[in-house]
Amino acid sequence: AAAAIWAAWVYQNSHFGLALRASREDEVAARALAVNVIRQRLIGFVISAFFAGLGGVLLGHFLGTLRIESFYLDLTFLTFAMLVVGGRGSLTGAVAGVVTITALSEGLRQLETGIAIAGANFSIPAGFAEVVLALVMLLTLIFRPKGLASGRELPGPHAPTANERLRHD
Repeated sequence: AAAAIWAAWVYQNSHFGLALRASREDEVAARALAVNVIRQRLIGFVISAFFAGLGGVLLGHFLGTLRIESFYLDLTFLTFAMLVVGGRGSLTGAVAGVVTITALSEGLRQLETGIAIAGANFSIPAGFAEVVLALVMLLTLIFRPKGLASGRELPGPHAPTANERLRHD
């Protein structure tokens, strides 16, 4: 996961990432600035397909056997919840969504199996975790429609902005 986040950060702050974002925002303007839109989108697709394939291989290794039931609605719902809660358009939002939903779903899973506190066993009904995740998604859509990050990045090592790059070039 750290390698994928690092690769995404490097790519988004590279010339290729800038060109890809330009083609997303205004394809005509990007073409006018000599951006090969098809090539930039193909590069982004191949990089994301590599990491998705690597993630699939690691998941298959973790599960041991791959069955259709492993990829039913639970995994799809969790992935969608991560996107909604974190927000799209920023690496920070993607990571925030994954961390938030993973921590919440694992905590709720532990509660479903039961926790012993001071000799008493506490548990929640089976399936309650999905209800809580749906509620979190609903509240996120109502109060933070663009997600936790709202398309912004956390300040990190200074990456030059588009204007700084143009002045440098």
